[in-house]
Amino acid sequence: MEELLQWSTRQRPPELRRERRFHCQTALLLECVRRQTFANWPVAFVDPDQLAKAGFFYIQKKDHVQCFFCHGIVGFWDPGDQPELEHRRHFPKCAFVGDVVTGNVPVLCPADDTGRVFRLLSEYHAFRVTSTRPIAKTPVHKYQDDAQVDVGQLAYPQFNTDASRKQTFTNWEAEVGISTHALVAAGFFYTGISDWVQCFHCGGGLFCWRQGDDPATDHARYYPCCPFIRTQKGKDTISRMKDDNIPPSAIIRPILLSEEEANLFLALPFAKKLIAMGLSRTSVKEAFRLLVEQSGTLCRTVTDALELVFEYEETQTQQRLASDAASVLQRSSVQVPE
Repeated sequence: MEELLQWSTRQRPPELRRERRFHCQTALLLECVRRQTFANWPVAFVDPDQLAKAGFFYIQKKDHVQCFFCHGIVGFWDPGDQPELEHRRHFPKCAFVGDVVTGNVPVLCPADDTGRVFRLLSEYHAFRVTSTRPIAKTPVHKYQDDAQVDVGQLAYPQFNTDASRKQTFTNWEAEVGISTHALVAAGFFYTGISDWVQCFHCGGGLFCWRQGDDPATDHARYYPCCPFIRTQKGKDTISRMKDDNIPPSAIIRPILLSEEEANLFLALPFAKKLIAMGLSRTSVKEAFRLLVEQSGTLCRTVTDALELVFEYEETQTQQRLASDAASVLQRSSVQVPE
């Protein structure tokens, strides 16, 4: 009872929700995205900006937050607690609070190339979320249930039935205030992170739910081009909802990164670490360029970055071998005139 009374004194009104969309869970590498998860944050005496800066995002349960890097959870905050110090105290082996390079993208950046590449990553991610569609993962042609639609591609075909999506909500927090039945019917499955859900069809994700939200309506509002929700809501309803969508990003730019932007990747802590380990500057730059153009974010760990560059170099080698073989075959098939 004492804990409940103490908890009731910590409440504060929710903030205005701004961006709620995500295309991939690695978006939480960005401090600005972690900050967006705190729109429902209830504790007045702990600054959400400091929590996000310390690597935490809000998991929509009381005052519990989780580190995206070590997955450690901290809750029941007291006045005067410092997020970074509490993070280090409870999880001293976390790479984020230790002297280890991670894929974190901070908000406050130095006025050098490292700061410029961090700002580029934040702005580019915002552009992709507001101006592009999520990328489908696997080509398929039909649903497995009775409500079949010939659509070409599903982002997550393993969740194309109500039953398969329902199974993902086993650990869904009831205090989020949104019916899992409504989420499933709207095409969403639970990612297992906070209150983040994604559409099995278009891959579009939403988070920061509030009691009274209608999943199907929000799905149509934020992802009006999703074929699944269009079959549920109808074209006319979707057209009317477009006017209620959040404003598009003020950034207007090409989807492909310029050479100047790609060169900035060499200033990333990841890149400096990999180059110091002997990897090619060109391979590091191009591997990061492709990853960002495909997903809008970088890797979480140095190991992931190593695998990324190795895979890029292997692909380049295979392409060169295939090209050389084709050239030899073409030369051998040319007949010399008599």
